[in-house]
Formats: sequence, C-alpha cells, structure tokens
Amino acid sequence: MAPSKSKFDIELLKQLSSAIDGEAVTADFACGGLIPLTAHHDKNIGSMAGLVNPSVTLRWDSSDNQIAVSKVTFPVQSDDEVANAAFNALLDRCQPATFGADGKDVLDETYRKAGKLDNEIFCTDFHPHDYGIVDAVQQILLPSTVPVEKLGLGTGSYGIRAELYKLNVYSAPSGKFHAHVDTPRGPQQFGSLVVCLPYAHEGGTLRVKHRGQTTDFAWGERNSQSVNWAAFFGDCEHEVLEVTKGHRVTLTYNLYRTSTANPARQVADPEHLPLYGKVKTLLENRAFLPGGGTLGFFCNHQYAHTHDAGRKSIPAAFKGVDLAVFTTFHSLGLKPAVRPVLKDDSHQAPVWGGLSVEELFKLKSVNEFNERMKVTCAQEEDEDEEMSNEDEDEDEEMSDEDGYGLDRYGDRTIVGTKMHGIMPNDEYEEDASTYGNQAELDWSFSAATILVVIPPYTERVRRLTRATAGAIAKGSGGVGSSPDPIQIE
Repeated sequence: MAPSKSKFDIELLKQLSSAIDGEAVTADFACGGLIPLTAHHDKNIGSMAGLVNPSVTLRWDSSDNQIAVSKVTFPVQSDDEVANAAFNALLDRCQPATFGADGKDVLDETYRKAGKLDNEIFCTDFHPHDYGIVDAVQQILLPSTVPVEKLGLGTGSYGIRAELYKLNVYSAPSGKFHAHVDTPRGPQQFGSLVVCLPYAHEGGTLRVKHRGQTTDFAWGERNSQSVNWAAFFGDCEHEVLEVTKGHRVTLTYNLYRTSTANPARQVADPEHLPLYGKVKTLLENRAFLPGGGTLGFFCNHQYAHTHDAGRKSIPAAFKGVDLAVFTTFHSLGLKPAVRPVLKDDSHQAPVWGGLSVEELFKLKSVNEFNERMKVTCAQEEDEDEEMSNEDEDEDEEMSDEDGYGLDRYGDRTIVGTKMHGIMPNDEYEEDASTYGNQAELDWSFSAATILVVIPPYTERVRRLTRATAGAIAKGSGGVGSSPDPIQIE
C-alpha cells in the first residue's frame, strides 16, 4: 500500500522548505576586509620579532636580457620616480588576459580587458596567512570545519590552503571583466580569494552574486595605503566593473580544503543548527508521512562533481545550507544520498543524470532510481548498497501516486519521487557560467541534489532514539550507537 499524503503533510513540507530557504538566505557566500600597511610591533611575538611589513614587494622574471629579475614595492608613491618606473615595467611585462569559453582560451577585450602574470614568473612577500585572511575566510565561509568528535565522523579536521594563481591589472580606460564563474581546478577547491594591492584607482568594483543576492567590494574608494581583499565560493557569479582611473592591481588565490592525517569530515554540532530542531520535530510527528517517503533538496551551491573524483569528494565538499541539510538528516539516524542534476536543453525541466522529470515520476523506489540513473553515489559503493538493502523492507514500497505535482512548494524540495518545483532560472545562469577565468575541460561546476529516504513512523522513531543516545554517549566519553561515519577518500 502506498504511503498516503495529507494536507497536513503538505503544510509541514512547506514549513520545512521555508526553513531551508531561510537558512540559505542567511548563509554567507562572500566576505572581505582591509589591512592597513602600517609599521608596528607585534606585542604577541616579542620585541625581537621586528616590524610587521608595511609594504608589499613583487618580483618577476624580466623580459630584458640584461636584467634577470625586476621588482616593485607597494604602495607606489606618485612622487617616487624610481617606483613609478618599476611599476610601468610591471605593466609592460603583463600579457593580455584571456578567459575560458567552450573549452578554449579566448582573447576578447570587449568581454575582458586586463593584463596578467602567471604565477610561475612572479613572486611576492605577501601571503594571506600572515595577515589572518585565511583564518577569517575559514570562520565565515567554512565554519563547519570546527572539529567535533561526538558525531562519529572521525577525528581529523579540514583547513584551508591558499594557492597563488595570477596577478591581474585592470587599467583605465575600460579595464573590466564581465560576469563569469571561476573555473574549478579540482574537487577540493571551494572558492577564490582576491587581494587588491595599494595603488590609486577609481571604479573596478568586484561584484559577487549568488541566488539573487549581491555583494559589492568597491576598493577604489578606499585609502591607497591599504590592502583590500575578498573571498567567495567558486560557484558564485562575479564581475569586475569598469576601471575609470588608474590601475587596479590584484593577486588571485585558489582556495582549497586541506585535511590532517585522518581525512574524515568534521562538522560543527548539528544540534546547534536552526534546521536541526525543525527536522527533528517533523520526524517525531506521527502525522507526518506515517508510511514513509522520500525527500529531496536541490543544493544551494554547485560542485565540481561530474567526474568520478569529484563525486567522491561529496559530501565533504558541501558548504553553507547544503552541509546543514546533509548533516542534520545524517545526525538524526537517516542516510542522505547525493545525486547529480544535469541540464538537457531539449527539456523544459532538469534532467537527473540522464533521467527526465517525466521518467522520474514513474519510479517507485530509490533502488530503481539508482539503477535507472546509472550514477554512482558520492559515498562509498558499499555504503550505498547498505543504505538500499538495509531499509528495503520499510522504505521501498512506493507507488506512482507517491509525491506531488510540480511548481507548488518552492524551487528546491521534492517529495516522494517527484520534484516539488522546476529549478529557478538562475540555477545554471548559463550566460555567466559559460565563461570562466581559464579554459578547462577536466572540471566544471554542476548542480546536485540530496535525497533522504524517510522511514515509516515507528522505524524512524527507533532510529532517532538510537542516534540521539549515541550522540550523548560519545559526547560524554561513553560508548553508544550513532550514524555511520562518513569516510572521505
């Protein structure tokens, strides 16, 4: 007999969808700051440590056969002829910056007008770790990397590595870079860091967008005696507005997650997430999906997961509300699964790994879903089989009527084996995401979805009790049952 759905179910699901959407709205996708370049003693490391560097020096391989290495020191004072000559030499050394489109590097100054130096021909004495930038990025964009062992998710933790990528110069008039999404360079890259060096300019605002929200970093209006910086998730659309005066000089870093010797995923205690209490109350409600069902959530961010190595990086790569959703359900004794969502231009609706929405409606189980999609879960193969086999008796009986129609309850939630709504138009933002900062065929961002099988009421209460008892026991140093550890390769 198919699980029945009531108007009460619908209302509860709408509340859950609203809670997740609210979590997404408040989640940070970009951050930034300012570092004054002033000389002072750092009292925390002793008087013998010297002065904090009040300048930034760049060195690069010279194109002049008589000079092996050239250098310039920022800030560049307008009345310093030697410094200005060195800066002009830097401008001359830069090559026109290209961008990636259709797997090729394209030079088109109507879309991007800038100069660049690749990291193999220059170096700098500035490093974002030294000024607390990396720590700030981790606290704001990846707060879930705080080690918490009581969840049974391992004992290691993730940090951040900032890898210098390029130097760019956007010069007046008309230096700019239209909307684009950075090209990912592996499954561990989660974002980008842009450091603006102290040189007077006007315009050149960095504009970062994500799901209808916009953050502007207008560095040209600030003191030319400071370093400004911004970091953002890699799937965010961003652009550099036109520089109208002077030169906007930036260092770009790729941001990667790094692990300790034990690469198990660490997350903050999910009990402290606003979403945790709402989901727990929902699962404890006897009237909610009494016969069980399947919930699905379109991820708020996109991930480099279309290749095998990328798929294995999920859920470790999750960030923001996506990590909150996955962690919440996992900590409550359920087993979320992750699946890719691909776009097919011949369909009005999204395609799930080659399976159209219309076909998806006909599926009766997660096992059938897995078989038809021919896609490996991001978790270990044996974990995926364990999930489908262990819960087969209570979770697999679903009918064609299970679920609801399209376009009713928001843009990211599905129930049963049917979608709640078509993805919003900005889910892919094709015009912007078609262009990247470099041509790259190995990796690309794409959408994902989280599927959670909800057992019938009696079974899920048993799991909730076991998961809660296990978390308490682990938190107090005892031994208890808890959700299976998530091991990341």
